[in-house]
This record gives sequence, C-alpha cells and structure tokens, in this order.
Amino acid sequence: PIGSIYISTASTNPSTFLGGTWEAYGQGRTLVGVGSNGTNSYSINATGGSSSVTLSTSNLPAHTHSISHTHTTEKKIRQRCP
Repeated sequence: PIGSIYISTASTNPSTFLGGTWEAYGQGRTLVGVGSNGTNSYSINATGGSSSVTLSTSNLPAHTHSISHTHTTEKKIRQRCP
C-alpha cells in the first residue's frame, strides 16, 4: 500500500513478490518512530543525528569490573643417563 515501508536485508526489489512500484527509502539512515519519549520528540520526515560519535568517560555510566584468575604451575624435571 502507498506509504508502506518494507524492511529487508535482501537486495531483491519488493515489486518482484509484492507488485507495484517501490523505491529505496532512507538509505544510510535508520528509522525512528514518531512521537515523544519524554526527553525528545520526533516528527514525520525529520532528519538529524550523526554517523559517528566520540564517547568520553562522562558518557559512560558508573560501573565496575571484577575478574577471577587462577594460575597453577607444574615443574617437571627429566634427567638423561649417558
């Protein structure tokens, strides 16, 4: 139907199995639903954002890492007799 968006990872044109005329939409972009999430509002056909972002330490939530490591050694000595 008009206004429909078909999402696929295949390069096959949807007209081959759905009929009609289809065109690529939003190449190199991602879809975001219209509305508000309480912090940001998104309207129809709006564009924005960037293709890359450099994160800093302040962008990361406080967290810790724990590690457990066990190390064992076994020494073998072999003596050769002449």
